[in-house]
Amino acid sequence: MKILEEGKAAPSFKDWSIEEEAALAKLEAEHISIKEDSLGCSKEQHKHKLLSTFCAMSSMEKQVLYNNCQGVD
Repeated sequence: MKILEEGKAAPSFKDWSIEEEAALAKLEAEHISIKEDSLGCSKEQHKHKLLSTFCAMSSMEKQVLYNNCQGVD
């Protein structure tokens, strides 16, 4: 609406080429694993940090953690 309010012409655009349309169709048809997006990458990083933290814990700390997690689903 801002274009109309200011009396400006709509921006021009270039039609997609056949190659660009084919590339888009290929991307849309591909399965994307959650591990390939930023949320999945963040989840994997968090898991690695958690594992590193756990490995650095003493036996006593691990036991306390285990006891605190009993019954948590």
